[in-house]
Amino acid sequence: MKPRILFVEDHRPLLHNLSEYFLEENYQLDFASDGLTALNLLATQSYDLVVLDVMLPGVNGVDICRRIRNDVSKTLPILLLTALDSIEHKIAGFGAGADDYLCKPFEMKELELRINALLRIRSANDNILSAGNIHFNPGSLTISTDENIKFALSGLNASLFEMLIRAYPNYVSYENISDYLWGASDVEEHTIRTHIYTLRKTLKKAFGRSLIKGIYGRGYQLDPNMTE
Repeated sequence: MKPRILFVEDHRPLLHNLSEYFLEENYQLDFASDGLTALNLLATQSYDLVVLDVMLPGVNGVDICRRIRNDVSKTLPILLLTALDSIEHKIAGFGAGADDYLCKPFEMKELELRINALLRIRSANDNILSAGNIHFNPGSLTISTDENIKFALSGLNASLFEMLIRAYPNYVSYENISDYLWGASDVEEHTIRTHIYTLRKTLKKAFGRSLIKGIYGRGYQLDPNMTE
């Protein structure tokens, strides 16, 4: 699958250049012009990496970076872009949880090289995905628990579970599931519910609990603490 990147940048000419360059290089792109829009997207979508400008209107990029680390994801790669190149600013950025820091102006190729380096690191660290005491290996499609219960998924069940555990602790919307599994946003909710039902039934048989909670009118969320 193409890496999915969220660019958070309020400078329109730069956004245009980023869009042209990275779409040609076969990435999936989303854009936000301020930090609050970015946080909303991160709460409802799944990304492989965030490229975050520091000088944003309203809440600055360093604070947004810190909020991503505290509220959204401890492991999502974050690359900061900024014209502020002093060591003090770099210390602040890395201290907020950034993985890399690129000063403006920059060459698009250098940005791409840094993005790919972070994606490789994430890929190496993504062998095991965890939510509470539930663990999933995307390579073997195996779910395990801290109690050493193991079970292998297959087909759409595996893809759907991987999507849910990657989004954890956030929920996954009907539209995201539809787009991720079938490449279209207009798949009927009844079809999605049927696949969720099948996955829940499979998980309950293996672990004694379904692990998936419905968010009324919105989608589904992995719940490792579910008891039924």
